[in-house]
Amino acid sequence: MFLAPSLQRRLSSLRLKPLLARIGDGYRHFKRFVLAGIFASGRSSSSSSSTSIMMRVEEHGRRQDDNRSFRNMVSGGTPLDQFMAASVLKYCAEIGALNQGKQIHAYSIASSLGSDVYVGSSLIAMYVKCSDLVAARKVFDGMPHRNVVAWTAMIFGYAQRGRSENAWELLAGMRRAGVMGNDFTAASVLSSCSDDAVGLSRGKVLHAYVVVAGLVSYFAVGNALLTMYSKCGSLESSCQVFDEMPGRDVVSWSAIIAAYGQHDDHEKALSMFRQMLLEGIVPNMHTLASTLASSGGLGNLWSVLQLHDLCIKIGLYCHVTVSNALMAAYSKCGQLSISGEIFESIESKDVVSWTSIIAAHAQDGDGHEALRLYAVMRKMGIKPNDHTFISTLDACTTINDLNLGKQQQADIVKTGFDIDVSVCNTLITFYAKCGCIEDARKVFESMRFRNLSSWNSIIVGHAQHGHGQEGLRLFDALLQIGLTPDFITFIGVLSSCTHAGFVEEGLGYFKSMSQDYGILPRMDHYGCVVDLLSRAGRLNEAKAFIDRMPFEPDPIIWSTFLAACRVHKNIELGREAAENLLQLEPNSIPTHVLLANMYAAGNRWKEVADVRKMMKDKGLRKKLGCSWVTVKNTTYSFTVGETNHAHMKELFAMWNKLAPVLRDAGYVPDTEAELHDIEESEKERILGHHSEKLAIMFALLNTPPGTSILITKNLRICSDCHSASKYISKVTSREIVMRDTTRFHHFKDGICSCQDYW
Repeated sequence: MFLAPSLQRRLSSLRLKPLLARIGDGYRHFKRFVLAGIFASGRSSSSSSSTSIMMRVEEHGRRQDDNRSFRNMVSGGTPLDQFMAASVLKYCAEIGALNQGKQIHAYSIASSLGSDVYVGSSLIAMYVKCSDLVAARKVFDGMPHRNVVAWTAMIFGYAQRGRSENAWELLAGMRRAGVMGNDFTAASVLSSCSDDAVGLSRGKVLHAYVVVAGLVSYFAVGNALLTMYSKCGSLESSCQVFDEMPGRDVVSWSAIIAAYGQHDDHEKALSMFRQMLLEGIVPNMHTLASTLASSGGLGNLWSVLQLHDLCIKIGLYCHVTVSNALMAAYSKCGQLSISGEIFESIESKDVVSWTSIIAAHAQDGDGHEALRLYAVMRKMGIKPNDHTFISTLDACTTINDLNLGKQQQADIVKTGFDIDVSVCNTLITFYAKCGCIEDARKVFESMRFRNLSSWNSIIVGHAQHGHGQEGLRLFDALLQIGLTPDFITFIGVLSSCTHAGFVEEGLGYFKSMSQDYGILPRMDHYGCVVDLLSRAGRLNEAKAFIDRMPFEPDPIIWSTFLAACRVHKNIELGREAAENLLQLEPNSIPTHVLLANMYAAGNRWKEVADVRKMMKDKGLRKKLGCSWVTVKNTTYSFTVGETNHAHMKELFAMWNKLAPVLRDAGYVPDTEAELHDIEESEKERILGHHSEKLAIMFALLNTPPGTSILITKNLRICSDCHSASKYISKVTSREIVMRDTTRFHHFKDGICSCQDYW
């Protein structure tokens, strides 16, 4: 069957069947028979649409005929006046016919049209649309006279390419030349504002100017203001602009819907979409794309299906922008197979189409498939954009492959995206999550321009690696250059305090959020404070803090508190935490395991047996500890207690050889980490079979002396493996980096970066 299992189960719903049927009928009406069959019957088909192929051939032929007519017209000596030349240039811009545009340019130079301001403005617009800013600027600089259209076209070109400084320099030059800008000029400059404090400041200055100049009532200006404020993080200002607009077109509604979506208020975005429909505004492709993004952000499959139906009704289903948005929305709802079929149905896949399917696989945890698709895209000659690289780096992060990530970085440099802020921010996150905080720092230091996300990424990265002091130093540096922290910044700051044990400092930063910066703490911030107090053993304060929260704590907060109760052996508070947690997630395996481990740490073996019986009755099985290590581009996995691994004999021999050396260096097995009621000698034997030790032994046997070892574990590292790793790093002169579910541990010369505080 084509449809994903969760959607198949919903097919029995009387409420859903008519909607799926309508989607199928719509595709059938437009002769899109493959997708019609998918939604009508739930079956996939490998056949391609002959109609689609014919349409592509017809479209290609039409454009070829047009291009031949251009050449014949110019070479045949047909005289062109300025209006005809401008019309042809406009058409060249629309279809991206740069070569034909250059022919018209050459003709205008050879004729009397070279100095015509109308033709010059059209040439600039054509070169801008065809992404040749150098040629556009050359035309602009060579014009003896420039009107507002020429100035605006050049400003628009810089704005489209993100070259804010050039756009603002031209605006200043335009004013010095005494040329008054119009609504399109203002809209172009507003779109060039960068998404930082400088951009916001410039946007506010221009806002005041357009009010005085009487331009604020124009749709283009109001919409540009709305988008500018949203991009710069001021949703409140965007809403104010929207509310004050004397009239609103579909672009206005699309912009406010996108603004809410960009600020993760997806419910409000959908509410605004419904209000727009009630006011009789017909959505365009951008409206639908933004609304689909919010539906996907909520994981609301029913909403996505309704929007899909609407796309067909208004005839926008086959537009590549809408198809790309549908792909992304379905994948976020767990329907990757539907995304794949929509991808295959797109006749002219653009870079956004490829990026959407690559991102879908990366988000689904299939990093290898995401990178395979990227390779196919490149072979087809499609150039990646910034979002493509963000998705491929996410894929590398998912599979924790440092070498593949470095290959991506080489491609990023080759294609010139190493100056893109968003790509560099993702690189910082990639290196930090792969255990290479030094490489993350190198990327950060090499950036010519950094936005708030850049600072957030490096602060969070240092926090994850236990470099709390450095995280706080970076926060101070952020403030000194005039940036205003947001809620993500404070997650990094509070995490820095948590991992470094800076309890009082962390509590101070938590208060400062609302008092000094007007940021209302979210669940994540409360979770950081609970973690901060709990790790420090201040469990009563942590419990009181939970009780004072303005909303009900989520499972993560109770899990954090329960884990700390286990570490500090406070059974009474731990039991209370477990009870609250089981009310929220009655079948949570980690909760049952944490509760059993807490009882075992207190030698409460009867309670341990009761919890294990409860798990058995519910059909719950404990998740086994598993560790991974990559050697020579191959990833090897090791599971606690396994005996049938191909290399197990050598690994046990290596551990038995190393264990006495570790003991001589001061290592003492922590048998309390083995939570079973058995003899001490048996506990020591089992400790030697923990997955992280097996992975380290394998790396020691298969990598050159002195090289670093990177281990990834699916659970929190146990106290014995933590101790053993410190001594292994000392006696083997190796740096061992271990990434568990809570943080990174850097073991070097017998010391861990966490300072035994984790």
